[in-house]
Amino acid sequence: MSREYRAVMSDTYRLALSSSIAGRVAHLLLECARNGDSFESAQPEIHISLKHEDLAFKLGSSRESVTRVLNDLKREGILSIKGTRMVLLKKEELDRLV
Repeated sequence: MSREYRAVMSDTYRLALSSSIAGRVAHLLLECARNGDSFESAQPEIHISLKHEDLAFKLGSSRESVTRVLNDLKREGILSIKGTRMVLLKKEELDRLV
């Protein structure tokens, strides 16, 4: 029950923290990296097996918006995506979006 409560609170914070979809995506990516093993590295790696539609639902947005933000982050060199593997190339840039 405690785990479920933390998950609900985390989702609530994510939705309330940023008014922009880019900020909510950045917060989710950073949160996933913090829960992983490589957050302390300069370029942490995360694995997200959710589809863009699932991410959008989790973030209270549309699939198109999530796809656009992820593509923007890739184009700006902030994020690298290969299948379900994402590498946060510039954590500090993601922090600024939150």
